[in-house]
Amino acid sequence: HKQPEIAELLEQSLYVDDLLTGESDEERGLSVYKRCKKVMSSGGFNLRKWRSNSRKLQMQITKLESSPGLANTQQEAINVNKEDDESFAKSSVGCDLTASDNEDAVVKILGMNWNTLTDEIFFNFSDLCPFAQSLPLTKRSVLKVTAKIFDPMGFLTPLTIEMILFQELCINKINWDEELQGTLLHQWKSFLQDLKFIGGYRIPRCYFSRQPVTSQIHGFSDASERAYAAVVYIRNTYSDGRIEVKLVASKSRVAPIKAQTIPPLELLGALISARLVNKLKSIGAEYTTVLWSDSTTALCWIKN
Repeated sequence: HKQPEIAELLEQSLYVDDLLTGESDEERGLSVYKRCKKVMSSGGFNLRKWRSNSRKLQMQITKLESSPGLANTQQEAINVNKEDDESFAKSSVGCDLTASDNEDAVVKILGMNWNTLTDEIFFNFSDLCPFAQSLPLTKRSVLKVTAKIFDPMGFLTPLTIEMILFQELCINKINWDEELQGTLLHQWKSFLQDLKFIGGYRIPRCYFSRQPVTSQIHGFSDASERAYAAVVYIRNTYSDGRIEVKLVASKSRVAPIKAQTIPPLELLGALISARLVNKLKSIGAEYTTVLWSDSTTALCWIKN
């Protein structure tokens, strides 16, 4: 291809029909926008509904998107039908970034909400909570509600790991429509209560406030009799001596139904920690890496 670096970027950053990428400044961002549009249009695809956390870049893209001249030059042989045009207009590509509310600035990114004004990821369960409250207190309802929670980055692991409750329901052979009782009922009500407060949870999207001097990836793992988990942070040191630590991602697993001692579960925690770090490295996060575990037994097994 005439633009191999853009072709590689598209190959690595396209997820189904979403392109997730970025640059260090507006000029480079605008260049990526133009080149991606050109490459995709050569194959008959029209990249639309662009969003940026930079107001300046968003306004530049909006202006170009509404320019008939650019559309004609970049999409030479592409005929966008009337239905697409109407859909595109309704998608508010040229959203008002100075609006008093943030509704137009919030977009969906792989099922998560991104506020482009504050540049934060957040979760909105305002519809799920009333839905959950309206259901009977049964095993079937537990599955219905938890299946609607999508958290690909593991930001909600402290909450979602509580869904070990479903395993307990299966172990206790609770029927699908049998009403929950005692401890199981208390656990479910506690989970629903926690769900209400997740709306106030905000995660900064950007890992770097500016160009760091050094960056490190730290992965931590731990386990209990009921579950094991791993979490990864990025630690940045800046020229003024300031240090920032940002949450990157986490993963958790429910422990097998067959009872095990803690050390094997600690080893499984270390495994998903290593896999999570390797995944980050595969997308270009080549930084000094430190993996942590508080299990001396698991560390000896790994060393041997």
